[in-house]
Amino acid sequence: MLNSQTKILYNSALDQTGYGQVGVDFLQKLYYNAGLTNIRVETDWRSPYYAHGQEVTNLINKLGTTKFDSPEIVYNLWNPTAAKMYDISVPNIIETVFETNIIQKNWVDICNQFDQTWLPSKFSFDVFETSGVVNCKLLPYGFEFWDSNEVIPKIINDTRYKFLFINQWSERKNAYETVESFCKTFKRNDNVVLYVRSFVLGGLGLTNDDIYRQITEIKQKYPDSPQIILLDFFTDDKLPKLYNSVDCLLSPSCGEGVGRTIIEAMSQELPVITTNWSAMPEYCTTNNSFLIDYDLVPVNVPKNVAKLYSFGEPHMKWAAPDFDQFADCMKALVADPTIGVCKGKQASIDVRAQFDWEKCLPSRIKAMEEAMILYE
Repeated sequence: MLNSQTKILYNSALDQTGYGQVGVDFLQKLYYNAGLTNIRVETDWRSPYYAHGQEVTNLINKLGTTKFDSPEIVYNLWNPTAAKMYDISVPNIIETVFETNIIQKNWVDICNQFDQTWLPSKFSFDVFETSGVVNCKLLPYGFEFWDSNEVIPKIINDTRYKFLFINQWSERKNAYETVESFCKTFKRNDNVVLYVRSFVLGGLGLTNDDIYRQITEIKQKYPDSPQIILLDFFTDDKLPKLYNSVDCLLSPSCGEGVGRTIIEAMSQELPVITTNWSAMPEYCTTNNSFLIDYDLVPVNVPKNVAKLYSFGEPHMKWAAPDFDQFADCMKALVADPTIGVCKGKQASIDVRAQFDWEKCLPSRIKAMEEAMILYE
């Protein structure tokens, strides 16, 4: 039913966030692979220029000028409070995700106004359905995996065991706690180093200077700890070089709707230490990663974070990972790096099979066609 003339209004984040990367990938799959070229990109969340490269920028700018009177289907990818019901006479789809055991009631109410709510993981599907969303569809998305063996010479030539933290600097990602655990676990003379590539969340008045300040605070608390190296921001095409140049990804998150960084790292044969809760157990196993235990605890974040990032429901819970076990995993890898090498190789095989776009795209096209049938 969908064809090159189908008028699709595409309202998605297209920035450097996880939402944005999915938005960019799915847009390209619809346009290039499915041949759905009559797409109008209409979003306030573009900012793709330095994050995704010039080719993507050109496509988004081109589709931003597509003209048609009325869409035949509307696709939204973002926080439900930022989604828009452009035309109630045609099918409207929202794709979203969350990282706690329930979602806010206003999210439930908004999602139920749409024809379909797409969730990319079984964890997210269960959370939204349990919270009261009645139109859930489980539709995993694929990944554009790299086939590059390129490295960053300065990092690969560092002979120490190289840990990596690469994600937002936030309570949910346990960014502060990850760095602190590393500093508590190892001493200056240990043959280890931690590379950090991070960014602050928007809307909170923070800057990257706050990351530096907090890491300095940790280093002052543990003066005999190993070196921590802060990496500058760089475009996505550099990511495989970084993954290929380090030894292990640290991601003891409180919760993930999918866990994009984890899957990317695994695809490049990196062993990952992560929390055994939320979406991670759907692709992480004892054979391909290090899963750490947790307690389910109430979400406790500053009020401004709770308001801005929808953590306002009083009964929300997420995982508090066991950082003693986390430290034991780090020490085990340093003592015997071959353990991580074996897990990393299996990780790449597993996630590349599970998150292949050729496997994920057809079910998404079918869901869009099913939504259109109801309006015929």
